[in-house]
Parts: sequence; C-alpha cells; structure tokens
Amino acid sequence: MVSKMQRDLCAAQVQAALRDGATLLHRSSTPLDASPSRQHGNTQEEGSWHPVVVLNDLREEMVIQRAETFGPVVAISSFDGMTILYDRKGSVLLECR
Repeated sequence: MVSKMQRDLCAAQVQAALRDGATLLHRSSTPLDASPSRQHGNTQEEGSWHPVVVLNDLREEMVIQRAETFGPVVAISSFDGMTILYDRKGSVLLECR
C-alpha cells in the first residue's frame, strides 16, 4: 500500500464488513508475516503491507460496498439477473436481461 494510513483504512473497511456479516473466503500472508524478526516475536516491525482479501456475502449498505477500497480486496456481490445496476448518482451502469 502507498502508506500506513491507507493500509489502516483498507483494514478498517475489511474488518467492518466481517463484523457486519461478510464471509472471508481468502486472506493471503504478507511479506511482513514471513519476516524472521516477526517470527521471533518482534511486533514492532511495521510496513504498509495489506494481505489480499476475498470477501463474499456482502450487502449493499456495507461500507465496503459504498466506498472505494484502494487495496488488494475483492468484494464479491451477487444480484438478480433482471436487476438494473445504478451508480450512486442514479445513472444506469448495466442492465441485465
């Protein structure tokens, strides 16, 4: 991630989604997880790494569905095949038939 602040924002969005009922399908390790100092108990070491996360069972009202998440997060959403998808300004993005 470009900064620790952005990493923390991304992590907060993922945590909120999980707290609100999303399902975690995958979470990768990060280079920091495999570092020798971390494996020997050094928890002071930091970086701006965020794991790749794949989420499912999301609802439209969740923050992760409404805000742009600038991080390695895949948010899987399903919708009825006859649904018209709108952007937040009300413009039609895609109509499925």
